[in-house]
Amino acid sequence: MLTSKLFYLFFVLILIAMLMLWQIFAYKVPEPNYVVIKTDGSIEIRKYPALLIAQVEVADDRYAAINRGFRILADYIFGNNRERNKIAMTAPVIQQGADISMITTIAQQKKANIWHIRFIMPSGYTIEDLPKPMNSAIAILQIPEKKYVVIRFSGFNTQANLNKNENLLKNYISKNKLAVIGQPIFAFYNPPWILPFLRRNEILFELKMQN
Repeated sequence: MLTSKLFYLFFVLILIAMLMLWQIFAYKVPEPNYVVIKTDGSIEIRKYPALLIAQVEVADDRYAAINRGFRILADYIFGNNRERNKIAMTAPVIQQGADISMITTIAQQKKANIWHIRFIMPSGYTIEDLPKPMNSAIAILQIPEKKYVVIRFSGFNTQANLNKNENLLKNYISKNKLAVIGQPIFAFYNPPWILPFLRRNEILFELKMQN
């Protein structure tokens, strides 16, 4: 009896291990290269090269905005573009609140819950040869080389989880007297079926360039 229970437990553990390995390796897509300048626990200072992105602006609450934006951008890379070419999916999916200081009209202020959703385009494309969007809401932009302070964490992208880690990052920024600019950037690396403890999420703040 004891032997059969141990065998059953061993079998369950093997299945769990296989599921974890599948979740880690089955969904592997290209990610942008970066240089780690400094590491302090779960926080890093990184330098990213110039990146080519597709971006759409969505006015909605945070969770609804990233879902709507994802669908628009996925439609573009899956072939709904002028050249009818597919573009490889990359990670992460990026979400950033619009700069409120740039919102000037009363109409804009009433719907100030505006988010920019971004896909990073695969390396090898230039802004000239990237397929042109059919949807005029999609902008193709070149982001110059920048430095960021970044916190990495697991779990679901709930507002509570984001708030907790954003506060940790802000405390680090304050303690180390770092100069940052812009709204926080949320980066999500995994599809919905990945277990929470295997997920990779990040929050980034752009570092102000020193003269």
